[in-house]
Amino acid sequence: MSNAQRAQTFLQHIDQATERLLSRQLALVRIAAEQEKDTPTMAVETAEIEASATSIVRAVEDLLVVTRSLKEAWILGQIRQDLPEPTEDEIQNRKDALKQVFEAISKQSG
Repeated sequence: MSNAQRAQTFLQHIDQATERLLSRQLALVRIAAEQEKDTPTMAVETAEIEASATSIVRAVEDLLVVTRSLKEAWILGQIRQDLPEPTEDEIQNRKDALKQVFEAISKQSG
């Protein structure tokens, strides 16, 4: 596997785990923002909160595995310093995605 492919794989794993982490955090904020709930609704939301918390833990574990693998590859010299820089479009897409998440969280909590 070439350095570019390895870097792309690391980035994909990071993006997927981060997306799961953010979407589950957004779900928790949405649940917490709702008020005046009856008992059955609270029971369903409790199960949803537990599922979201479990998913958040898995996403963080995935990020830890990726960072551990990245450190290992770097220490063993499998990653060179001349990895391709992200394009302006990729940077802008990531900024836009983060902006949408922050706006959604602001709307839910505010």
